[in-house]
Amino acid sequence: MLRTTFSFFWLTTAVLAQTQTAVPTDPLQALLAEVHQLRLDLQATTVTAQRVQILLYRVQLQQATTARAANRAEDARGKLADAQKQHARAAADLQAVQEATRSTTDAEKARALQAEATELKRQVDLWSAEEQQWQARDAEAQSQLRGEQAKLDELQDTLDRLDKVLAGLVK
Repeated sequence: MLRTTFSFFWLTTAVLAQTQTAVPTDPLQALLAEVHQLRLDLQATTVTAQRVQILLYRVQLQQATTARAANRAEDARGKLADAQKQHARAAADLQAVQEATRSTTDAEKARALQAEATELKRQVDLWSAEEQQWQARDAEAQSQLRGEQAKLDELQDTLDRLDKVLAGLVK
């Protein structure tokens, strides 16, 4: 679609550049020919302006889509970081309880610490699973962001090329 749009602008440029026609000998015919050529140039300019507006609208839509993808990626990254912190905290707590269990001589306290260790192992497993889910979501969100950014870059490149073509027409 972008190549078609770009090709259209080159064609429009060629049409606008062809303002010289064979000059009739009759002044009225010359005037009619000039008015006809002006009408064609005006139509070409109008179509070009409409195509530019469409392209600008597409750029705006893509910018909004890219911003949403960036927000999703940022959110996933934040939730991944939280899950990693919780996982690390639960693992550290588990290690501390296991060390306390090994160093205690009180059987009652050892049973309580063992029960706490069992609960902490469950939490470590839960946070590990949560961390893996957020890693997958983060990777997916980053991939989508790169895709949307590539689309936006392509549209902006087309806009830059169009700007150069139109600037060349003014000279």
